[in-house]
Amino acid sequence: MTAVAMVHTTQSQSGQSRQSRLAFHAAWGLSVAVFSTIGWMALGPDDPLGAVSLLSRRDVWVAAAQAASLATVVSAIGAALAGRMAADVGAFAVCIGLTIMSFQGSNMTQVLMERGGTPTVCLLLAAESLFWCLIAVWCLFVSGMVVRWLGLTESAVSPAPGCDPEDLDDRVARRREVGHVIIVAALTLVLVRVFMAGSGDRAIRHGQACFAVGAAFYLAVGRAQAFVPVRSAIWSWSAVPIVCIAAFVMSWAASSPTVLDNGLVTVPRSAFLRILPITYAAAGTAAVLLARWRTVPHSDG
Repeated sequence: MTAVAMVHTTQSQSGQSRQSRLAFHAAWGLSVAVFSTIGWMALGPDDPLGAVSLLSRRDVWVAAAQAASLATVVSAIGAALAGRMAADVGAFAVCIGLTIMSFQGSNMTQVLMERGGTPTVCLLLAAESLFWCLIAVWCLFVSGMVVRWLGLTESAVSPAPGCDPEDLDDRVARRREVGHVIIVAALTLVLVRVFMAGSGDRAIRHGQACFAVGAAFYLAVGRAQAFVPVRSAIWSWSAVPIVCIAAFVMSWAASSPTVLDNGLVTVPRSAFLRILPITYAAAGTAAVLLARWRTVPHSDG
């Protein structure tokens, strides 16, 4: 009788696992569908050939409000659908949707051409990247709030291996968390340069930019979590805005961020300037969360 009960329990758990995976795929699939249609109509550039960027819009504040509203709704729905998997699944779904939506527009070349390729455009891009980071962290909050309100998962989840809060005092924990953020940010910047190596004299490829950001954050979080584990995903995510600012500030410090060909901007000299702000924030956040789920099951933001 005990053996039969164990079999039924195993089958039940297997069925729940399949349902959770289906719900997870449904959550990000719905996000892609929403942002590729409604999102594109709300956030698409004024120029049909432009890139998905606030710098490509005349009504910046309207676009920002629409982005925040749409992200809030999609994050809440995603959390309600697949919140049993992780508290931050709604934010992941939103970031996947934003990343896919960005493929419908042009790349950084168009933004630089519209702005004349001046070095000061880097500072505007840094400011925009912070806006998208705020959208991402807001979605983390909304997703977690919905999940806990519906009782889909507990607030306190299993800590990362080697990072039991009971074994650490506050000072040790803070040093570890700060060290984790620094490692993730530094590794990501290095890896982005590596993945974009040799592309300086070629046209920008949006797919390469998304891969570089996603792969860099994923690998950086995995390595940082292996050597300096932290319990909360928010520490891993904190490297995203740091990388955004550092990337565009370094491009600005180069003074001549673009290559000019007959007065027209063709390709940027800086590898970091080949990536849209929305790509840094959205693809970066999605990669961070995915890496956390792979290294720390049921990681909580």
